[in-house]
Amino acid sequence: MFKSLMVVIIILVVPFSGCMGEDESRDCREELCFPLSSDEFNDLLSQTEFDVLEMASSNDRLRVRSTMVQEFSEGRGEIHWEVAKDEKAELSHISTRYIVNGAIIQDWGLVEGPGLVNMRSGSPWFQLRDESIYYEDPFFVLAAASTANPSISTPPFSFDISQFYGLSWDITGDVASLQQVATSSNETHEIFISLTGEIPEIMSIEVSSGDDYQFSLVASIGDEFELEVQQNLPRIHMPFIPAQPSIASEYGTDVNVKLSEVSGDFRYEANLSDIEIHSFSYDGSLASMRLSTGQQNITLDDGTWWEFLWLDVTHEGLFSRNDIYKVRTNSTEDFQIRFYDLWGDGWTDDNFPDGF
Repeated sequence: MFKSLMVVIIILVVPFSGCMGEDESRDCREELCFPLSSDEFNDLLSQTEFDVLEMASSNDRLRVRSTMVQEFSEGRGEIHWEVAKDEKAELSHISTRYIVNGAIIQDWGLVEGPGLVNMRSGSPWFQLRDESIYYEDPFFVLAAASTANPSISTPPFSFDISQFYGLSWDITGDVASLQQVATSSNETHEIFISLTGEIPEIMSIEVSSGDDYQFSLVASIGDEFELEVQQNLPRIHMPFIPAQPSIASEYGTDVNVKLSEVSGDFRYEANLSDIEIHSFSYDGSLASMRLSTGQQNITLDDGTWWEFLWLDVTHEGLFSRNDIYKVRTNSTEDFQIRFYDLWGDGWTDDNFPDGF
């Protein structure tokens, strides 16, 4: 049931070059079209292709907000999305909220910046450091995730707005702000579209059909919104669940070994000096090493020894994807490998906020 309810449509717009009406002397590429006529607006709808990734490619500051509410035979579903970026400041933001029959199923937010990440599950915000050396455009991150796994819930990145072509539009405008609002309706829906600029650019759209269906989207560019990462929030540990390969015995010896690596999709890199590797049993930690040490052999009072090895493969000095870890021991204890985040004061495989 949730799958049928959790359907989101994100409509985005791109700049267009002109608007030609029936009056051939009125060329919007050469003079101010204000306000548009109904015919000019219809021509615009027929010629404009609305593509989120195209707009993300041409704007270094962009925010998209979308809400969809729909009644089904099974009940009522709501989906709220927000995606934003500031490329110069290397900031990105993604948040979403799912509500089914009045119950919040998922509600999370994420703001990523240089060296630091803000995240929330529900209302509380936390901070997580990220020493990653690269910035990722959140619009393209979501597009890649959707392509790789179409079953996960991500916003689509296009919408055929030409379906509104041919309607009769009532268009009003405010000269001071160069904002125009086009309204119309068909047999089932009311449509509201706002435009701004001397050469008009669509910035928001709302479609509704009473209480059964409501959709709205607002796109903002440039300095029309604020995006920042906050300092001094409660800290949270690095999220990492280590693989637990079977214990292998070295040939001809009584030495047992576990060997694995950090998965290729790992994010939120941390300094090796902030992370400890532990051999862990039902009784707790048996032995440990700070990863910045690289290699260490520890002998316990009972005569058992533990050798830890960390191979810093990808980004020097950082816990990062494809790094290799190995534990050797003469102990017969059935152990696991765990990592402790000193900065975040928690085990990396402890429960993490929903949505991350």
